[in-house]
Amino acid sequence: MRKILFLPAFALTFMACDNKSPDVQASTADPATTDQVGATGHSTADTQKGNCDKTAGLVWSEIRQECVQIDSHGTRLQPVEQTGSATASAFIDISADKNQAELYVPETDNTIMLQHTGDGTYSSNTWRYEEATKSLFNHEKLMYQGQ
Repeated sequence: MRKILFLPAFALTFMACDNKSPDVQASTADPATTDQVGATGHSTADTQKGNCDKTAGLVWSEIRQECVQIDSHGTRLQPVEQTGSATASAFIDISADKNQAELYVPETDNTIMLQHTGDGTYSSNTWRYEEATKSLFNHEKLMYQGQ
């Protein structure tokens, strides 16, 4: 009777050893048919615009076209005026070609795209960032300053 129970248990052990985790299977699959994995370690199918895992600190980057942890890629800017006990930083991420910058401010849910206007200055209708001084202005008022 023990031999009869031992044989199926032994077979199940070998079948279980053949199972691969999804990460291992994805890495051995044909690259042309699988999603690319971005710098954040998340596949592009899982992190398309608006589907970033905010609980993991990920936000969509228009410049990078992937979900990023902005504190790892952008420059932190501290508020000039302290309002309340919490300090909410802004972040700015300048594109590799330096033609535009993406602004993340706590006042908005979406990022704000700034265009390079010369001499290290990036601006939109109301926002202006000066790269040399790491100063961010809104309606010409200094709002955030980098270290």
